[in-house]
Amino acid sequence: MKYYCDYNLLKLAPKILFYYYVNKKEQRKSNYFKIKTKSRSSTILPFFEKCCFYVYNGKKYIQLPITRKHFFYKLGEFSFTKVICKHNKKKKRS
Repeated sequence: MKYYCDYNLLKLAPKILFYYYVNKKEQRKSNYFKIKTKSRSSTILPFFEKCCFYVYNGKKYIQLPITRKHFFYKLGEFSFTKVICKHNKKKKRS
């Protein structure tokens, strides 16, 4: 099975690894490395484990912190583009 990951996300790999394995905890700005992307078709790879993606759904960026259960899924599976709309039922008067 082949996985697709956007080239711009793969370019961030050395920065992510440096952020977690070379920097000490005191030097980090936060626990998550933040990445803003519009590439919903990209696969979540294992070295993105402690990253926080902001995925664009066509209207706004949705926050997605990555854990082990997200590996090898697409980013678009977690950022919904449609709003679920339910109409209210009319109450009977008595």
